[in-house]
Parts: sequence; C-alpha cells; structure tokens
Amino acid sequence: METLRGYGSVGPSDVNDDMILEMPRPNLLPSYTGGASSDYWLVNWLQYDVNGSARKVTTTYHNTMDNWYLEIPEEWIGEITIGRDDSVTGERAVVFYFWNGAEEEPTPFLAVYQLSGVNRGIRASQGDRFVLSEDDSTIYAASFLDSKRDCGLEEMDVLARFHRILSGWAGE
Repeated sequence: METLRGYGSVGPSDVNDDMILEMPRPNLLPSYTGGASSDYWLVNWLQYDVNGSARKVTTTYHNTMDNWYLEIPEEWIGEITIGRDDSVTGERAVVFYFWNGAEEEPTPFLAVYQLSGVNRGIRASQGDRFVLSEDDSTIYAASFLDSKRDCGLEEMDVLARFHRILSGWAGE
C-alpha cells in the first residue's frame, strides 16, 4: 500500500483535464553545494485505478507563490535543478538549470518571470522574452538563457506547457 504526503498547497487536481483527479507525489530536486541552498520540488502526478494501482500521468514544477506551473518534459527528469531570483523589484524569476553534479555549477537554460508594476509590459519584452500569460496586474514571460545544451523545447512548447493555477474547479 502506498502513502502519499501533502506538498504545501499543491493538492489533488485534474492536471491533464481528463475529468479524473490526480494525486501529487513531490520529489526534491538536488541543490548545488557552491550556491544557496534550494528547496525546489518536481511533482509527479499519479492517477489510481479501481485496484489502487498508480500510473504517472505527468510531472510538473508548481510555483504556488506566483500561481503558475510548468509541465516538465520527461527528458528533464533527473537532469535539472531550479533556483529563484528576486533581485529586481516587481520581477520574480524562476530559473531552470541543467544539473552538473553537486560540486559543479549548474547551467541555466530557461527563466520564467512574474512581472508586476507599471513597467511590466516593457520588462516582458526585454531581450528574448516572450509572453506566456497576462492579466490586469501581472505578466508571465519566459526566455531561453545562454546554454550550450539544447533543452528540447521551443517557444511554442513552453507556451503549451505553462499553466496558471486556478483558484476553483471552474477557474473562479
């Protein structure tokens, strides 16, 4: 028998829109010993059959603070770590890195930004950023970072994998 433990504010959800509830199973990502300690998790989403057997539906990174999640490609699992940069006022960035081992600095390849404030539109179009989603007060944008390794996604793939966390079943 399997026991599932909760992960912060990530609870059961229908992450693949098939009208069947999936259960989250968090997995801690590794952290680089030469940098700041991280506490970032990927979430495997499990669907159970009538016999209690689980099958994995997808894996996500959930950013409950900024109300979004990203579906993680299978090729990234075991190969990435995540960090956060809050150094710019009105801009929070979650950076995805290729994991190079505990003793070697990870390689950044993708950043997802939550932008707020009066100049959010300008910041959303800086450099190679592209808009993922926006509302009256927030713009979510992303950019590929200088990396010698291809992450396997293009702009349209990131757009398709990016989702806002909704507060209710019907998006209320």
